[in-house]
Amino acid sequence: MYIDAGKWWEREMPNLSEMRTAVDQLRANEFQVDYILTHEPAPGMPAHKVNPKDSTNQLDAFFDELVKRVTYDRWFFGSLHIDRKITAKTYAVFNEVVPL
Repeated sequence: MYIDAGKWWEREMPNLSEMRTAVDQLRANEFQVDYILTHEPAPGMPAHKVNPKDSTNQLDAFFDELVKRVTYDRWFFGSLHIDRKITAKTYAVFNEVVPL
């Protein structure tokens, strides 16, 4: 697990208040957004086939719920440290500038 191996920093994990704020903002927009920007992709996204994880955390559970409830055009994330279009709606971004 990244936390135990020292490859993770506490400030990378949103706290409960930050997750509530995200849900409040999404609710205010009827769970419809153009873009989602995160460090990690949601579990179950094809991106996890590129770099599978061996454990889960509370952020994974939060993202699982978002994927079920939020309508979005594109989800961008950077944790894979690659630039690649994973699916039509999922992008791994690291060095490239992606026009929106």
